[in-house]
Amino acid sequence: MKKMQFSEVVNRFGMSVTMILLGLILLIVPDSASVIIAYLLAGILTLSGIVFAIGAFLDQSFSKGFWALACLSIGGTLIGNPLLLARNLGRFLGVFLAIEGGSCLRRGSRVFGTVILVAAVALVLSPMALSRLVFSLCGLAVLFIGIGMLADRLRSQKKLDRGDDNIIDAL
Repeated sequence: MKKMQFSEVVNRFGMSVTMILLGLILLIVPDSASVIIAYLLAGILTLSGIVFAIGAFLDQSFSKGFWALACLSIGGTLIGNPLLLARNLGRFLGVFLAIEGGSCLRRGSRVFGTVILVAAVALVLSPMALSRLVFSLCGLAVLFIGIGMLADRLRSQKKLDRGDDNIIDAL
């Protein structure tokens, strides 16, 4: 059995351990992912606003000035309140689902329309629930993928340690 160097351990097990940790973080604190996405979007909008402002100043263009103002105001608002994005997207989806549920009821699909309307009311009354649910489910998926990768790496490591002749050691 050969002793593995630290870099070999990191190469072999680093990704799976990172995915397990990321999955646990998403499961335990799902709002942190919403905040990170909101900050990234806010940074992109703010930088776009600055570029539009420079372009509006150089070209003396009203439309670029308008887009600069819009990007800077939305970016600044998201920097000040990052959970506003998840909350408003949840409400928007709730309103959209309410319209779709009403349409299903009008077409005669009572059960499906009722289920959609109940989901719509839940989203409008508690818009952060969707964000938490989505990121918790993503965290669960990432956690299971990381566990599967780790189990696969450990199984292949045991075969390499035993000196199995059918395994080609390419690392």
